[in-house]
Amino acid sequence: MLNPAPEQPLDSETPVPALAFVPTEPHLKDAQAVGGKIPLDRFWERQKFPPWLMAILAMFLFFLLFNVLGAFFMLGSLLMQSNGNALDLTNVEKLLKQDVMGQLVGNTIGQFLGLGIPALLLARGHSSRWLDFLRIRSVDMTTVLWSVLGLVAIYPLIALSAELNALIPAPEMVREMDKIREDFIMELLRKSNMWFNLFAVALTPAICEEILFRGYVQRQVERSMAPVWAIVITGTVFGLYHLSYAQALPLSLIGIYLCWLTWKTGSILPAVVVHFVNNGFSVVMATALMNQKGFDPSKLEQLPLPWYGILPLVLVGLIGFRYVMHRIRANPPSYENAPASVL
Repeated sequence: MLNPAPEQPLDSETPVPALAFVPTEPHLKDAQAVGGKIPLDRFWERQKFPPWLMAILAMFLFFLLFNVLGAFFMLGSLLMQSNGNALDLTNVEKLLKQDVMGQLVGNTIGQFLGLGIPALLLARGHSSRWLDFLRIRSVDMTTVLWSVLGLVAIYPLIALSAELNALIPAPEMVREMDKIREDFIMELLRKSNMWFNLFAVALTPAICEEILFRGYVQRQVERSMAPVWAIVITGTVFGLYHLSYAQALPLSLIGIYLCWLTWKTGSILPAVVVHFVNNGFSVVMATALMNQKGFDPSKLEQLPLPWYGILPLVLVGLIGFRYVMHRIRANPPSYENAPASVL
């Protein structure tokens, strides 16, 4: 039997092989992404800006861009119909009622060019897998159906929040702005086709606002704080972003639900569908009820019941929502076609 070779003493002159250092590429952990992570390998990540700051700047700049584009198309439409006559820019309410369809078309174009498309382009500046970054992924249609039922379950709570919102006193200027907005909605319903309204008022915001808020903003806020706070803050900002004082609480509650859906399912698709269903229901109901005396479009979320009549419905709805929560599932993690480095 051969004796093992004696170990050589290690002294200061013995060369030690250097260990190879493989730098780790910055990435986001995401269970639904291919390989379980999303690379952060584009321009904006190399600038080292805080994600929360990028979210704030995106909302501010895109809101400004949306309104500038909307005003541009509104003014262009009015000029085309004025036949060279001067426009009275001091009477905003009259201008809004003068060309309702032009304003609606301008708003629709502004949503795509000012909110949706810029959010897509901004995400491309963060990751080469920008669709994953924005959580633009397919989900099982059963999950989508349960997501819609979740909205139905919390509807009594939304109605209660609308009642509470109505009790909060508002400054006169804010009430006047809400009144102008409501009158514009009524003119829109009277003068345009319901199917076009569904496209412009329901489908377009469902796509563009979800890409911006649930896709980009929520992702960035989640990188800065715990998911529960990211959900609450992003959802509340979504409600306030609409600048509707009379609907601030119900819109915030809906926004929080949409944020939770996105976090739970790992996709913005359920939020897009629920957003469309919510807006579409409002369009259909407003169209059906607009000729009734005293109809107020700002009160569509409210139920014709006193608060003590709504409370039992809220309790039943929350019990139902508890069940729905366990039925809404995320897609299983996908490792198909994953790079060898992440397997």
